[in-house]
Amino acid sequence: MWGCLWQNGGLETEIKTRKKARSKSAGWNGALRPTTIKTSIDCSQPATLYQTKHEHNETWRSDHSLKEAPAARVHPETFVLFLILTITTTPHSTPRIPEPLSFPSKMTDPTTSGSQATPGDPNISWPIERLAHTAESEWHPSFLQHQRRLSNASNGSSGLASSSSAPDLDRSNYPDGTKSLSGISLRAFLLGTTLGATLVLTLLLTTVFQTPFWRVPFFVGALSLFHFLEYYVTARYNTRYASVGAFLLTSNGWAYNVAHGSAIVECIVSHFFWPESSRLGRLLSFPEPFSGTLVSVLLVLGFVLTIIGQVVRTMAMAQAASNFNHHVQSEHQEGHVLVKTGLYGYLRHPSYFGFFWWGLGTQLVLGNVVCFVGYALVLWKFFSTRIKREESFLIQFFGTEYLEYRQTTPVGIPLIR
Repeated sequence: MWGCLWQNGGLETEIKTRKKARSKSAGWNGALRPTTIKTSIDCSQPATLYQTKHEHNETWRSDHSLKEAPAARVHPETFVLFLILTITTTPHSTPRIPEPLSFPSKMTDPTTSGSQATPGDPNISWPIERLAHTAESEWHPSFLQHQRRLSNASNGSSGLASSSSAPDLDRSNYPDGTKSLSGISLRAFLLGTTLGATLVLTLLLTTVFQTPFWRVPFFVGALSLFHFLEYYVTARYNTRYASVGAFLLTSNGWAYNVAHGSAIVECIVSHFFWPESSRLGRLLSFPEPFSGTLVSVLLVLGFVLTIIGQVVRTMAMAQAASNFNHHVQSEHQEGHVLVKTGLYGYLRHPSYFGFFWWGLGTQLVLGNVVCFVGYALVLWKFFSTRIKREESFLIQFFGTEYLEYRQTTPVGIPLIR
């Protein structure tokens, strides 16, 4: 039972407890004896430790040692009273709920006053909305996207007005255009992949398997490099004509593809049914200095002609730059001049010279007889007709200047003056 009484500013608490009496000689006797402890605490003074003297004839030692002093015990009822007093006397406060974070829905440019913030500027740190694109700022692809969104939100306003700040896009760069970026990237990827694969296959068939069929992947790799360089040089030195057709993969017509397909078929058939060299082939062979195997002179000549032809054609296109075109020009274009320097000082049509001998060189590497004769006849006929037609327009463009140039500069193809 608890009783609390406040008197003269002090707190007097009467606590009645029951303790077990114990005897010094016999220990605990199990008897219960009521004990009353009265404590007077002045709340206005600092707390002081009070000691009470226990009954049972227990005294402190003379030297005031705490060696065998009884341990202090906290009664459960005292702890409950402490909790009640703490709760009733401590002031309570309602917990504060943190307010949610809020971001400004509109942002203004700190450098200008009164400008309305609209989506568009990718250089702003807030990810919610961006400043509008201005004529002084650099154009960004996101401007067009945001402007289309604003245009759709304004009940079908004119799309031309919303995209006025975007640069003009060439329609030919779209997938259905003549300069389709997707078509160009796809063709370049396929040609590069084919070139790498055929080079690896050529090395394997030459060194590991030692079969004459290495000529086929070599020819395909040479074709891939040729068509890639046709577009690359055009894009590098004559950019305005860098279209999908500059690869020359399909623009030469069906006869071009049939000729290359026939060359591959003849190489496979001839080396499959007649793997041994002919008597003429053995006469035109010499022992290789490292392994002693016979190497055909025609094979070496084919490599030389292929390399020279590719290098000369590529250099001729680069030196002519904007004056070169895959199609014969019937009208004198602005800026078109007669190039007479570099390779054009030695050959009148070095690009034609290069392709003619490149084609014959590939047939010598393949070991083809029929296709070599066919290539020689077809290419000669083609370039003979083309040069005659092209020079008729060049005489109209440059007059006597070209006539003098033609008299002093050869073509480099047999029987074409």
